[in-house]
Amino acid sequence: MGHYYPTSGYIYNRDETFLDQMKANEGEWELAKFLALNFTPSQMNQFLKLKWFKTWVKPSFKSEDQLLGWMASLPHGSQWCRTTVEFKGCKSIHPIQLIWWDALKVIKDLFSNPIFANYMTYDPYMVFQGPEREYSEFFTAMHAFDIQVQLPQGATIIPIIIASDKTLVMRHTGGLEMHPVFIMIGNTSLM
Repeated sequence: MGHYYPTSGYIYNRDETFLDQMKANEGEWELAKFLALNFTPSQMNQFLKLKWFKTWVKPSFKSEDQLLGWMASLPHGSQWCRTTVEFKGCKSIHPIQLIWWDALKVIKDLFSNPIFANYMTYDPYMVFQGPEREYSEFFTAMHAFDIQVQLPQGATIIPIIIASDKTLVMRHTGGLEMHPVFIMIGNTSLM
C-alpha cells in the first residue's frame, strides 16, 4: 500500500512535452515524414504549391527549406567530446583519452525525455507495508523530505546516480582499459 505525502502541500505538474506536441499534430508529422523520406527538395516544393492545399488545411510548413530546417532543429542527444589527459611525472604507453558528454546536458536530456514522462517522481513520498514504513528509493527517505522543504515552490530534487566499472577494450592487442561512468537520475521509476 502506498501513501503519497507531499512535503509542502502541492503536487508538481509536468508541462506538455515535445512528444505531446508531436502527437497533437500527428497528421502533419506524418505528412512531413512522408515528404522527407520520399521526395527530393524540389519535389517537396512542387507538392506544397499544389492548388489542393488552397482548399484543404495547409500544413504549417510552407517550403522544403522550412520543413528541413524544423527537422534539423528537433532535439537530439548530447554530443561526444574528447580530451587528452596528461599527468606531470607520470608517463603512459598510450595517451589517456577522456571521452565524455556534458553531464548537465545529459541530466537535462534524461529529465525531459518523453519516454520517462509517465515514470517520473517529483516529490518525496512514504510507503507503508502494514504498520511498517518501507525505505526503498531515494524519494522515500527522510533526507529527501528535508531537502525538498528547502527548495522554492515548483522546484524538485534531481538525485544523480553515478556508477563505474573497469572494462577491457582490447584484450588481444595491448590490454587497453576503459572506465565508463554511467549517469542516471533518481526521478525515474523504471528500474
